[in-house]
Amino acid sequence: MHSRDEANRVLARYLRRFNRQFFVPAVDPTCAYEPVPAGFKLDHIFCYKYERLVHPDNTVHLDGRVIRLLPLPPADKARAAPSAAAAQRVRDG
Repeated sequence: MHSRDEANRVLARYLRRFNRQFFVPAVDPTCAYEPVPAGFKLDHIFCYKYERLVHPDNTVHLDGRVIRLLPLPPADKARAAPSAAAAQRVRDG
């Protein structure tokens, strides 16, 4: 294969053959997905979380950025996520 278009054609043929061979109808054909409950913050669930030390000035360093945390009781570490809103303070141990 030498191009993306050629790869897509090969993949389409493969998927047709694969689906003919392995397709099994669902026992229950209704949709299995449910709506996300109100107030459910998916960006806090589906994100990477990292532990970082909390500096004396209530900041955490992550990927070259400085995230300022709200002043809270002292903590040894903080869980930092790329979204500053998802950062949390935690006690070590």
